[in-house]
Amino acid sequence: MTGWVRPALAPGGFPNGAALEMILDEIDAMRAAWTTWTPTLTNLTQGNGTVLARYHQIGKTVRYRFRFVLGSTSAVGAAPVQITLPVTPGDYTEFTLGICDYTDAGVANRFGVVRLVSGSTVNLLVLNTSAVLPGVATAVPHAWGTGDSIAVWGQYEAA
Repeated sequence: MTGWVRPALAPGGFPNGAALEMILDEIDAMRAAWTTWTPTLTNLTQGNGTVLARYHQIGKTVRYRFRFVLGSTSAVGAAPVQITLPVTPGDYTEFTLGICDYTDAGVANRFGVVRLVSGSTVNLLVLNTSAVLPGVATAVPHAWGTGDSIAVWGQYEAA
């Protein structure tokens, strides 16, 4: 529900009528199922890998999650690896809009951040011990193979 305005209540009063309906509508929105979206993938080849991309929006707040599991014909290309978000964010260029978990199946997990480039496109970056946040690439943060995965989640304010 967009444009929700808190109903005015007298001290000690209880919501009724339209005020109660607005509150119930907001509760229904919070309980709604997440919606699937199809992100544009840049420097990320799905091949026979799997993509799970879902989001939930209440008012201007968008929560999202994205998971890419590599198959035998999937590939991670050169940096920058990018995806598009389901709803265009507000003016948050170069803001961190989420976190990433990079899994080298059976070996290690590494972490990173999601940074808005422009429009609804975000870069997937890797946290390391240097002052530079490298972009995910063919061998960053590790050599990619079948069963490895990229999981991304976060929230932001829609435009």
